[in-house]
Amino acid sequence: MNIVDYIKKVGMDKVIESKISNPYKLIEESDDLPYDRIGIDDSGVLTKLIEIDDERVISIYDLISYSSVDEIEASDKELREVYEIYMTQIDLKDPKIADIQSMARDYMNFLRSKK
Repeated sequence: MNIVDYIKKVGMDKVIESKISNPYKLIEESDDLPYDRIGIDDSGVLTKLIEIDDERVISIYDLISYSSVDEIEASDKELREVYEIYMTQIDLKDPKIADIQSMARDYMNFLRSKK
């Protein structure tokens, strides 16, 4: 279930109430993508995270915004490995995941264009 479906299902008032009272639950239920934990990403947003190594994490949305492993710096072997493993765990043919991936790519391209 994506966030739009979730809002339609429970209603906007409940979403706002849930976000205020339990933001972790809202994040957890926003989609079906696998994650290691919920936490704060590099941009200060509470989101689903994947552990790259003992010291680094990446937002699942940042991770799936890559079109291929080739977009990741060759020197970052850990991230490349995490990307390859993660992408085998999700069904890229699922329209919901494809939509999330497309939105994540658009957002990352927008951020890159602002730098």
